[in-house]
Order: sequence, then structure tokens, then C-alpha cells
Amino acid sequence: MQSQSQRRASQALSIASDILDASDHGDSKRDRPHLVEGNVKLTMILPREERQLESNDQHKTMCIRFSQDGSVIAVGQADGAIKLYNADTGQCLYVLTDDDITKFHLPVTSIHFKPYEDSDKVEHKSILIATYASGHIKFWHYTSSQCLQTINEERQTLSAAFNPSPSNMFATCGANPQLYLYDLKTKTKIRTLEASDTRNVMNGHKARVYVVQFHPRDQNIFLSGGWDDTVQCLTSALSVTLDRSKIAPLPCGQAVEPKAKCPLGRSLVFLIIYLEMKIYGPHICGDALDIDPIHNHIVTGSWRREDVLEIWHFESAEKIKTVPQDPSTNSMLYSAQWLGKENIMCGGCNPNMAKIIDRGTLNTVGQLVDLASGVYCMDHDHQIRPKIAAGASNKVYIMKMEKRQ
Repeated sequence: MQSQSQRRASQALSIASDILDASDHGDSKRDRPHLVEGNVKLTMILPREERQLESNDQHKTMCIRFSQDGSVIAVGQADGAIKLYNADTGQCLYVLTDDDITKFHLPVTSIHFKPYEDSDKVEHKSILIATYASGHIKFWHYTSSQCLQTINEERQTLSAAFNPSPSNMFATCGANPQLYLYDLKTKTKIRTLEASDTRNVMNGHKARVYVVQFHPRDQNIFLSGGWDDTVQCLTSALSVTLDRSKIAPLPCGQAVEPKAKCPLGRSLVFLIIYLEMKIYGPHICGDALDIDPIHNHIVTGSWRREDVLEIWHFESAEKIKTVPQDPSTNSMLYSAQWLGKENIMCGGCNPNMAKIIDRGTLNTVGQLVDLASGVYCMDHDHQIRPKIAAGASNKVYIMKMEKRQ
């Protein structure tokens, strides 16, 4: 009979295979030439070294993320390694790996840089969190290539998110329907969020969750989405009480648990989670959920043929519009994000492409097409004239928007 560790390793290998296969869906062709169209300019392809550009599934790009100041881009690979590049020159600065990575050799599933304030110490500005198909969550001090702490979840972890600065909490999601909340300072799990046993009520996820995202303007609001065709919005709050019986039942069916002893005599501090709203429809299979902090709109990307890119009102959960599909680049989406105030960026497969869409006209204004495999991940550096990164096969394509004529 298999041991627990063997079963987990087998499950991790299974999902790693799913992830690798997923990014190759569509008309995958090795060494296929790419084509840049519209108001975008391709400025660089990573890695710069030609020998590393050879097709290799172990070096396949699984996730990418720019640092807070946009100076560094982190690339997570299928073999578990994370490479950090100078975003201007393409020079490889650091490679993050350790004994766990060498042992499991499983994909990096997400990377997020820890938010910081300008007044923070220098060493606190160089921390990132990475999740892995092995179930590991690692905190890296990337300028020293040192792993500061490792959390081992009993599942395949697919993504994580910090709440906005000053961060005090982070959340993770994965191959099971549960969301986990952690205290950032102690790295201890403070809540497990899951659906109730009521079959006819959707008050928690019912399938794999691919993305969790905190609201950029509120530390206590976060959204999640995945395979059950819902986006769910939750709000956390602290409550102090002397009597457990005075805690009202939670709308999402979660049992209330004490977070910590409070100095107010026998009182307890409770972390309460409220289910604020649900969006029905999006079939999310990657980092395809984003919140616009200015207009308070949500964009979702779905891995399907119809209604792939949709815009929603955050407060009402009602759909504002579906972005019309272009027959020539009608991709099934893995990634979708707001790109500044005026654009949306998205990427996917069948066909393999990344494109920029004007938010006002909903027209495609630039695109990268005819790629060797599906675009599994995208990010931008949040600057005035942003760099845009798209990962396909073992490459990362760096682009910039051109000024419109």
C-alpha cells in the first residue's frame, strides 16, 4: 500500500501533468514564429541566452510577476525553479531553488511579491511568496536566494495573495475547494473556508479554485474563482465578545472560531467571514480575475469558447458587458487583467495568443499571435507606460504599448 507521502506525490504529479498539458492545448507547434500586430512593440524575449530558448518542458513558463517597482520580473518554471530577471536588460539576477524543489521537481504555480511601504527596511522589500504543485508555499528573500520559511499544505496549492499594504494576512487556494487564510507575521493558518453541506445553496466553492485576489482598496475583502463557474466575494472582520452565544451565524455557513485571546479579561477576538456576493458564470482556469480599484469593476477570463472575457460590477455582481469575440483570435483564456485605466490584457490558447483590448471601444489594439503554445500567464509592471509580459512555452515575451497615431 502507498504511504501518505507517496499518495501526495502521486497526486502532485497528476496535477503537474494537467498543468503542463493545459498550457499546450491548441495548435501547439515547436519553434513556431510569432507575429506582433497593432499598437504593441516586442522589446525583449526571456531568457536572453539562445541555448536556454530551446524547447524544454522542464523550463516551461508557468507563472510570471513583476516586482512592486517594476524593476524585476520573476518567472516560475515547470521544474520548480524561479528565475528573476532585470526587467530592463533581461539579465538573470537570481535563481531560487532548494532541497524541496530538487526532490519534488514540480511546477511553480504562482508568484507574488510582498507589498511594502517606502519606509520599510531594505531587507523587507525583497520578499516574495511562491506556491508549488507539490503543496509547498515558500517565502523567499530573493536578493540573497534564501528560503525564509516553508509551509506544506495537504493539497496541490495553485495560487496565493497578500492583502494590500500594510499586509497582515495572505490567502491560498488549490486543488480542493477550500480557501486558507494565514496570519502573515506568524505564518499560521487562522481559517479554513469551505462550503456548507447544503446542496442547494452555493455558499462556498465546490471544485478546484485557481485564483484568489484581495480588493486593492480594502484589506478585508477578497475574491476567488475556479472550476465551479462562480466568483465569490468574502469579507473578513474581527469581533470582540465575552459570550460565544452572541456571535451571529455566518451567511456563508462557517463556524466561528477564536483567533486569539484578547487582553480584555475573558473576552475573545473572533475572525468572522461574511459571504458578500457571488457571480455566476466565469469558468476560471488560471490567473484570470482582476479588480479595477478606480471604477470598482471586475474582469474575468474563462477557459471556454463563448463569453470568454466579461466585465462585472463589484457591488451588484451584475454583468456590465461581455467583450465581443474576434473570430480570428477567439482564444480560451488562462489569464486576464486590467491594464491601467484604458485597456484589458488577456492570453490563452486555441489559438495561442496574447492581446490588448481598448476598454472603451472593446476593440483589439495589439496582439502577439502564432505562439508555440498557449499563453498561460501574463502580468504588467503598473507603470505609466507599462511593460507587459506574456509567458508561452519556455519563453517570456516583453512588450510595450506604442503611442496611437
